[in-house]
Amino acid sequence: MAKYLDTSQISSELMQLLKDAKEKIILVTYSLQVNPQIQERLKTKSKSGILAEITIIYGNTVLKNSELKWMEEIDDLRIYQKKNLHAKCYINENKAIISSMNLYDYSQTTNIEMGFLITKDENPEAFEQMMEDINDLKINGQRKKFNDLEEIQIEKNDPRYSIEKNGIKNKIEPELNINKQQRIELSYRQQICKYLLEKYRKEKSVKFKENANSILSDENIQEIISKKMLNKVQLTEILNSEKKAKQLGDDILNLITKSTDYNIGKIIDTIYEGNNLNYDKIKMQRFDNEETKWYDTKEELPQKGQIVAVLLNNNWFNKYIILEKSSIVDEPNISFKNDYTKSKYFSTKELSQLIGISSQAVNSILVSEGLMQKDENDWQVTILGEKSGGIQKEGQFGKFIIWPEEIIEQINFNK
Repeated sequence: MAKYLDTSQISSELMQLLKDAKEKIILVTYSLQVNPQIQERLKTKSKSGILAEITIIYGNTVLKNSELKWMEEIDDLRIYQKKNLHAKCYINENKAIISSMNLYDYSQTTNIEMGFLITKDENPEAFEQMMEDINDLKINGQRKKFNDLEEIQIEKNDPRYSIEKNGIKNKIEPELNINKQQRIELSYRQQICKYLLEKYRKEKSVKFKENANSILSDENIQEIISKKMLNKVQLTEILNSEKKAKQLGDDILNLITKSTDYNIGKIIDTIYEGNNLNYDKIKMQRFDNEETKWYDTKEELPQKGQIVAVLLNNNWFNKYIILEKSSIVDEPNISFKNDYTKSKYFSTKELSQLIGISSQAVNSILVSEGLMQKDENDWQVTILGEKSGGIQKEGQFGKFIIWPEEIIEQINFNK
């Protein structure tokens, strides 16, 4: 049974709804202005890392940059704009508040508001219909990134216009001017690496309760993704710390390698099934082979025309990253050969004899290139090493690795 809420009850129930959220928070509101208490609650939930989704869907509002800064602290925040939206609805996985109240202070402290609280258990049909409308708003709305929100547009009837004798002049007051950082165009592969590294430092930040930027700064990430072929020596120079390179090096090199698992393409069309019997569908044109194909998905549907990097598995469209359109042609970190079945393989000792340098020098170079690492007394092939053809073996004296003859061409052992 729905519960009626007056102004103070709406505010109280909303804070409790945010506190109780275990899976998701969705805020549907005309205005993106959000009072400090709600901002802090969203930041806390974001840092806890337990929510799969934090989403804000808003209408056609105009804000100062200072009113949006708090959003930078909420990782993985999804923002959509639906210009004709005037609804106010605040949701977690179990309950929802449908009301007249916006999220800014004036609405909660001055206006007389009314609303209702419904729960998924007591009002299953209404809750399901509401979530269908929420999904429609996501699909038909415009997905926004934080930088997009900084591009303030002032309507002619906005008081922040200055009026002159000859009429209205489009002049924004000085405090609204935004000195945006110059954007550096990245290739699609660089964008994937950047995303994976930013996600990695966030996870480390939560685990060790350290500032994410102190673990891996924006400048560090920019330097890492700019390298055509990254190795541990370069990584030590970038991080300016042997200790940090030792702690993070293998993870970073593996993430750079993992970026090659993503397929890049353009979203051509989507189908939202709206029930539990059929999967939603996504039609994508891949950039590597220009194949256009329909895929089943459990993911939130992207928008038509978006460029994405996605983990594909046969007919499945799995986790994906939204990319910005780029004119830069990607250059792979290493030129991988996929088929080594006909290759001749050599041990490290045999490689050293072929190349004419010591086994110790060969091992050192393979480690510096991120192809293998020492696990106690045994050598362990990395993900990057496997993609370069390395095969883990186990012999009488422990684990070792053999390498295809192509490794000599891939790596400069005489540097």
